[in-house]
Amino acid sequence: MEYTPGQGYRDGYNDRMVGKTNKVYKDPTQYYDSPYGEEYNIGYREANEKVMREARKSVNEGRFLAG
Repeated sequence: MEYTPGQGYRDGYNDRMVGKTNKVYKDPTQYYDSPYGEEYNIGYREANEKVMREARKSVNEGRFLAG
């Protein structure tokens, strides 16, 4: 895979925002200790924080009702 700086972050962020699992954790040998893998994890983690922040906000505002 050809590496373009920033692509790992974008891929990780986008994967989390559409609900995909973290591919670096899924196959660490392919991405271990690589700039792409590090960026991917950062992007994935930051998107996860956004998802969680929005979920907490919706619960606090009463838009989410547990079943």
